[in-house]
Amino acid sequence: MARLHLKPRMIFLRCTDFLAEKRIQIPGERRLADLIRTQLNVCKNDLISLADMHLPPDLRARLDSLFEQDDGTNRYRLTAPKSIPQSTRPGKIHL
Repeated sequence: MARLHLKPRMIFLRCTDFLAEKRIQIPGERRLADLIRTQLNVCKNDLISLADMHLPPDLRARLDSLFEQDDGTNRYRLTAPKSIPQSTRPGKIHL
């Protein structure tokens, strides 16, 4: 479930449902949450190592530049183009 990028809460609920269905003793909330957190960190580290192995340095530099802040603003370059117009008039909607 961690590889499917499910939310930790959903993983927790599915695990408890699965264990109850199979009539397996459900561990304490803390223990189950720690197991889920550990596995999510393992999957995250696997993805990071895959990106490190397969991304060329020039592409990595371009991707890193998207996370730099523009001209003293608090917005990253990645989120700058994402301005949603508030108008609902047909003439103001851009595709």
